[in-house]
Amino acid sequence: MSPAARRLLRFAPPILGAALLAYLVYGNAPGRERGKAEASIRLRWESATEVPAVETELGEYLARHGDDTDAAWFAIEAYAHLRDVPRAVGVVTDRPSLRDAPGTARRLAHVLSATLSEVRGRPGTPSLLSVRLLLARLDAEDEDARREWDETIPKLDVPAMMAYYVPASRTPGHGATSIAAGFAKRSEIREYRTAAAILRAGPAHRDDVAWLLEIFHSPWREERRPSWQNVTRALGSTGDPRALAALRTMHEKAVATRDTATRDAIDVGLAASDDLDARERVFALTADGVGWPAAVYAIGLAARLAQGDATAVPRLVELWDRDARPVIHLQLGEGVLLADPAPPANPAWTRWADELAGSADPLFRSVGHAWRYRTGTEKAFDGLAADLVDVAKAVDLSNPSNPDDADASAAVEVLRAWMRWDR
Repeated sequence: MSPAARRLLRFAPPILGAALLAYLVYGNAPGRERGKAEASIRLRWESATEVPAVETELGEYLARHGDDTDAAWFAIEAYAHLRDVPRAVGVVTDRPSLRDAPGTARRLAHVLSATLSEVRGRPGTPSLLSVRLLLARLDAEDEDARREWDETIPKLDVPAMMAYYVPASRTPGHGATSIAAGFAKRSEIREYRTAAAILRAGPAHRDDVAWLLEIFHSPWREERRPSWQNVTRALGSTGDPRALAALRTMHEKAVATRDTATRDAIDVGLAASDDLDARERVFALTADGVGWPAAVYAIGLAARLAQGDATAVPRLVELWDRDARPVIHLQLGEGVLLADPAPPANPAWTRWADELAGSADPLFRSVGHAWRYRTGTEKAFDGLAADLVDVAKAVDLSNPSNPDDADASAAVEVLRAWMRWDR
């Protein structure tokens, strides 16, 4: 006992002194026990061999301290380090007051994102989901994510850039903007400059038209056909007269020389500019079973809408209704329902979300539930929580076989929605 406590006891009545003595000696024992338990769990939560023992200790810890909010969050963090996503989510869903508290969904998403972004037991080593989760954090305008991206871009080689470009191209928003800005810092390299230009192109951003036209007329038409197809789409999305003139001139040449691959790619660009005849030719390709034109057309329309061109709305609804293929509906959901800024009010979006949420595919469901959560029609976060738990039970999110498969992507969409739209 400290000298100050002894002096205090001399002046206290006997009963009060006894009570004070009991508090000083015994009162903090539960706190010491809890701190000891937390230290033990924290020391071992990244060890794969310690998982069973730590799970047992965590169960006992929650039984004793789970009514305390700070203790609940410690347990959530511990389960996240164990890569036990269902139990981490369960700590929240089992406590209605915690589940419904403002900021809970966002905090949970960041805790899970932090651990799923690293290889277990190797702090700082990126996991297979790290790129997708970085993009989700950028979409949520997370400052740490921006610093991480700024540190990553100087070290990124050209082949690796595609892991960032492809998911960024699906959904206009803060993430795609940040990825494009990073690529633009490497503009001395043709591939980076072109990727940045494609991601930024639209009616409100025509600064890169001259560069895109240079690539349009380059050997990329034959050497890098998929990238060149996206260049034609980007040019059409801008609506720039220079771009449309170049597209029409090459289209005429392609028709004359029966260069169908070039003709079809340019039709997508012209369709994205609202050329009626080109749009019908794109739908004809769809009817013939050609997959990529409608998907790329959808990206072009979504880019126009995200940059303020509301005339793209009826075209987007038309595409949904005329092309019922799941891959097209998924691209429209990701490009419109998840975009920033949010699309203007339209009953079609609710219809789209209902169809996606009713799908057997976990990724489709997560996009539909994300829209409902965004618009406040999904109570708390229960629908998204169920999606996340389902996929976490189906695949190992700490080491998915493919970070772009439906299950892994669904998990990312859940975390992205919670980060962006928690209330």
